[in-house]
Amino acid sequence: TGEVKCIDDEVPFEIPQGWEWCRMQDVITFVNGRAYKKEELLSRGKYKVLRVGNFFTNNQWYYSDLELSEDKYCYHGDLLYAWSASFGPQIWNGDKTIFHYHIWNVKFDTKVLFREYLYYFFLFDKTQVRASTTGSTMVHVSMENMKPRLIPIPPIDEQKRIVCGVERVLPYVEKYELSQSRKDILDANIKESLKKSILQEAIQGKLVPQIVREGTAHELLEQIKAEKLNLVKKGKLKKTAL
Repeated sequence: TGEVKCIDDEVPFEIPQGWEWCRMQDVITFVNGRAYKKEELLSRGKYKVLRVGNFFTNNQWYYSDLELSEDKYCYHGDLLYAWSASFGPQIWNGDKTIFHYHIWNVKFDTKVLFREYLYYFFLFDKTQVRASTTGSTMVHVSMENMKPRLIPIPPIDEQKRIVCGVERVLPYVEKYELSQSRKDILDANIKESLKKSILQEAIQGKLVPQIVREGTAHELLEQIKAEKLNLVKKGKLKKTAL
């Protein structure tokens, strides 16, 4: 309709002067990949087929010999976004590859958006995107939900400075994460080792000192045996219980 709508009630946080809030559909084009039939996925072929599993952790690839329209291929340096099952962006570092339907190739004007800034924004926005997902068995975010989402856009040079700042700090975060993971593993191992040691000490009679006046286990067993014999004599217990 051409009507300009106020977005003041939608903006999630304040941005610095000189920045602009834009809807993704105004600055970004999401290009869908190709849906494949099972029989079209080959164990070897001309092109790799990038699926969501390959996008993150799975190194088992399928291939295709199909020649498709150019927009169904991704190239080294393309910004991709997995929108089904697992979410998130990735800057593709492989060769010419067919990308699956559950992945978008994110196209944008490089005079408006710096690729790495957009990548880090997608990482930041992933939690909010996940909250808007649909589906019960395989959750996904639709393109219709993604297009009207808001993105804060700084001047292009500031975007580059932001990326430099983020990439300067991230190694420390990752180093901390690694240290924390090692600490957690160490803590878990210590906890388990201590638990085993304590139980072993307890079972072996080394955990607490023995006190003579408390008697011995032999004396206790003899006492219980005598009590049972007494109950048998009184007819309150069968001899088989001895």
